[in-house]
Amino acid sequence: MEINILGKTVDLRTNTPVIYAQMSVSDYLILIGDEFENFRFQRKRVNYKPYIRMKEDISKGALLPSITLAIKPELTNSVKNVLENELSLKEILLKQKGNLNILDGLQRTYILKDLKLEGFQFRSDQEVLLEFWIEGEIKHLIYRLIVLNAGQKRMSMRHQVEILFLTIRESLEKEIPEITIHSQKEGTRRNTYKKYAFDNLVMAYQSFLLKSTEVKRSNLVAQEMMENDILDSTAEDLGEDFELFKKYLALYANLDELTYNLYSNFRGNSLGSEWEIKDDDILPSMKNWFSEENVMTAFFASASKVSRIPNKENNVSQALTVLKDKMQNAEPNSDPLEFGVLLRILNGFNPKKVSIEYATRQLLFRGFEEYFRERGEIELSNCWIQGAD
Repeated sequence: MEINILGKTVDLRTNTPVIYAQMSVSDYLILIGDEFENFRFQRKRVNYKPYIRMKEDISKGALLPSITLAIKPELTNSVKNVLENELSLKEILLKQKGNLNILDGLQRTYILKDLKLEGFQFRSDQEVLLEFWIEGEIKHLIYRLIVLNAGQKRMSMRHQVEILFLTIRESLEKEIPEITIHSQKEGTRRNTYKKYAFDNLVMAYQSFLLKSTEVKRSNLVAQEMMENDILDSTAEDLGEDFELFKKYLALYANLDELTYNLYSNFRGNSLGSEWEIKDDDILPSMKNWFSEENVMTAFFASASKVSRIPNKENNVSQALTVLKDKMQNAEPNSDPLEFGVLLRILNGFNPKKVSIEYATRQLLFRGFEEYFRERGEIELSNCWIQGAD
């Protein structure tokens, strides 16, 4: 493989080194490897009519718009150390197979790969322009993706958050003990705690940023107004928000472990109250409750909302500490999360009158919000009841 360095610059706002390069299409496909598909998770291949024309144009030698790549954050220092030595810089860039995330150009890469698989022979002088983004700090990564990308072209916040999590997935898994983030194609079967679907985690973070479970509104004006607050944020604000999200995610994962262990061993219906449920298999199945999308979005949206209230910044952490202690000291066959109450309320929703999904999210959001406001000094059963009002 060969690569030609065209130039280098620095994003002065975030002090991010950027390398502009050029290489043949054939060498690019070797560099990016087949693993690039693993970075996409829920980002589907797009069946878009102009891509058919693009494929035809590429086969005739058309020059593609540049493709933006990011070195994995934990490996950026090794590249920064050789920025001034062009020979060493070329060598280290050519060794990054498997360490690159495609930030912009995934569909173009699919088209190039399809042509190769179909037996098309690219000309040796048919080249692709590349932009390598060398950024190791999470706050600058978030700022670049969510704020700067939005200013360059219309891209949904959902898509930007997906790209962000693709890039920092490994960092999250290293920083939060035992947490595992899996893709849809890796299967949804959950056989242990602290295992979360990538898509659900993206929704959780987006809900955290927007302080709402309803991250996609049919009213586009309302959607834009809701997202503008995020786009007005500074790198420092977004960095602090992400650190807070990560802190709550670690606490959330601990509760998930306690729930998984306690409710896996739940045997028989011993609730013995007016909220008694008849199906003995329901509560044991709740061991995976904290991995559900509605629970994750409601939890993080309410945690974000309460933590922004003046003089209540620490309420969420205090409430979660109380709940953790309660879970750790729970007797076998007890129901500290008050699932008996929650399930009874949920069963009371009339699907002919309300959207069950929406009603569930709102109940959980309001219930968690009440629990956090009161620093855990209130029974969860009361929170679920109030959440249904």
